[in-house]
Amino acid sequence: MGQIKVSIKYYNLLREAAGQAREEVTLTSPANLLDLLLHLEKQHGEGLGRWILNEGKEISPAVRIFLNGDTPGESQALQDGDEVALFMAISGGSAGVPLSTSY
Repeated sequence: MGQIKVSIKYYNLLREAAGQAREEVTLTSPANLLDLLLHLEKQHGEGLGRWILNEGKEISPAVRIFLNGDTPGESQALQDGDEVALFMAISGGSAGVPLSTSY
C-alpha cells in the first residue's frame, strides 16, 4: 500500500464549509471517492461532512463530484495526482425565460 495525493477544489457553499477554495490531501492507496469524502469529513468536521455525506455515510445526493472533469461513481478508484471538484447541486429554473435566443 502506497500513498496518493489528490487535489480538491471546493465551490460555492462547500468552499465556505471547508474554509478554503482548494487543498491537497494524502490518502493511503487504494482509495476511492467515498474514502476521500470520509477523510474530508474527519478533517473538516460536521461543517463540511453534513453537506457531502448522508446519515448512512454515503455520498450525499446534494453534492456533485467531478474527477478530472468527469462524473465518476463513488467506488471510482483514485490515482496519484487526481483532481476532484466538489459542488453543491443547484436547483431552480429560469421561469420560462430562454437562456439563449440564438438557435
